[in-house]
Amino acid sequence: MRVFKNIRQIIFLLILSSFNLILCAEDLQKFSVQNNDTVIAIVSEKELSRFVFEQDKIKQIFAISGELYYEIEGENLYIKPSIQKPVNFFVSTEKGNTYKIIATPKDIPATQISITGRGSNKLSQARQSVTGESVYGESIYREKISKIIKVIKAEDETVGYKVKQIGKTYREKNGLKGYFDSKWWNDEVVAEKHFLFNVLDQSLKIDKQYYLKDQDAVYIDRSVIEPGKSAMLIKVRVL
Repeated sequence: MRVFKNIRQIIFLLILSSFNLILCAEDLQKFSVQNNDTVIAIVSEKELSRFVFEQDKIKQIFAISGELYYEIEGENLYIKPSIQKPVNFFVSTEKGNTYKIIATPKDIPATQISITGRGSNKLSQARQSVTGESVYGESIYREKISKIIKVIKAEDETVGYKVKQIGKTYREKNGLKGYFDSKWWNDEVVAEKHFLFNVLDQSLKIDKQYYLKDQDAVYIDRSVIEPGKSAMLIKVRVL
């Protein structure tokens, strides 16, 4: 009887250990992340798994065609891998965050992965287009962004920023020709100075949101470029 009792105790401990492992696995599916962080998650290989982006909405998914099926519903992303190996993809959100997701398919039921932005609100508030001298957002970022924009506009190379002349012409979309003039940076912020030339015979309205991709702020000195004219574009990222 004692042996039987000990066996029952061992079985109970094994069940308890398995239960604890399941709890740990669930805990690992909850992530607190910052912009540009990587999330490594386990997903079901046969059923839809749900990613929940807390207090943020999904804007776009960047994935290799044919590697996964996905659906977007506000804060929720439902995916099912189409291959039997880890799937890499990127998620862009409305708050300006981008996360790299590495989803490893396993033979498990449908699961849920919770992703919460950590400390990203301050930075996302600074992510916006800038015209004139207006820079909005958290004061610490506004100060850094505003300062480097003013320095670049004045072409003042004496205030502690490193400067690299680029001098590269490139083709932009919708009738704009771009010129990458220079790069400016220090330990806290990095910026690029560009010029956009209108090569069409009609005026072009600038989509500032287009230039905010992967940036914390942009400065454009005009919202409409007349035929044959140019606009200064400054892209800024806070480090």
